[in-house]
Amino acid sequence: TTTTTTTTPTMSTSTSLGTEQTALSAEDDSSFSVRAVYARETFAVSLSPDDSILEVKKKIAKATGCGLKLMKLMFKGLLAGPDKPELDAKLVKDTALKKKSKILVVGAKAEDIAMINEADKVSSTVAFMAESSALAATKKWSDEKEHKKILDKGPPEDVMLGYRPGQDPLPQTPICGVLIQGKKGRLQIKPEELSVVIHYPSRSQKISFSSITNVKSEPIPGREEYHIVGLKVSQNRYVFVYWVPAQYISALKGAIIGFGF
Repeated sequence: TTTTTTTTPTMSTSTSLGTEQTALSAEDDSSFSVRAVYARETFAVSLSPDDSILEVKKKIAKATGCGLKLMKLMFKGLLAGPDKPELDAKLVKDTALKKKSKILVVGAKAEDIAMINEADKVSSTVAFMAESSALAATKKWSDEKEHKKILDKGPPEDVMLGYRPGQDPLPQTPICGVLIQGKKGRLQIKPEELSVVIHYPSRSQKISFSSITNVKSEPIPGREEYHIVGLKVSQNRYVFVYWVPAQYISALKGAIIGFGF
C-alpha cells in the first residue's frame, strides 16, 4: 500500500512585513534636517513635513537651549515669534522649509530674561521717553554730511540680521558687521564688567559705562531695521556706531543707562 503525503504550503509573512517596513522607511525618509543658527553656532534639527511650527520651536529649543517664551525664528521673514499662535499652528509642509534650510534663531535663555525686563522698565520711563522725543525733534544725524557719507556706502557684508519690532536681549557674542566711527568692527556690551568693548581688526577698546554720559539712537532712513547709535563720552564727543540691529537697541540702552548711571 502506498501512502501519499500531501504538504500544504505555508503562507509566508515576509511579504507583508516587507511591505510594512517599506512603508515605515518611506515615512522616515520624508523627514529632513535643517540648520538652526543660534548665538553663532549651528545645530542640526530633524523635521517632519507634518510637524507644526510649535513643534519645530520645541525641537530647536531642545537643541539650542533657547527658551520658547521669547523665541523668534527667521526664515524668509518671520517664521515664528512670541504670542503668534497663527504661525505656531502652521505645518512644515506649508512653508518653504527643505533639507539644509537655514533658520536664524533669536531669543533669550533663562538668565537673559531679567536683563530684558530691566531694559523694558528703563525704556518705558518718562525720562527715557522724553529724551527720545527731544531727539526726534532735532536734526537727524543721517542728514548730516559726515554720517550720510558713511551710510551711503551701505552696510558691511557681515552685517547681522536686523528687524522691527524687537526688544531682544543682547547677544552673548559681539554684534558684528557694524561700522564704528566709519571703521569696520564689532560691538560688545558687557554688563557684568560695566563696559562697552569695541573690537577693531587689530585692536580692542574698552569704554566703561561710567564714562558714557548718554546713549542716543536713530533709525537709518529706508533701512529702519538698523540704527545709528551715539555713545556720548564727553561734553562734545560721541562714538558713533552704524548698522546696529534695531532689535538690540532697547537692551543696549537699558544695560548702559541702567548700570552706568
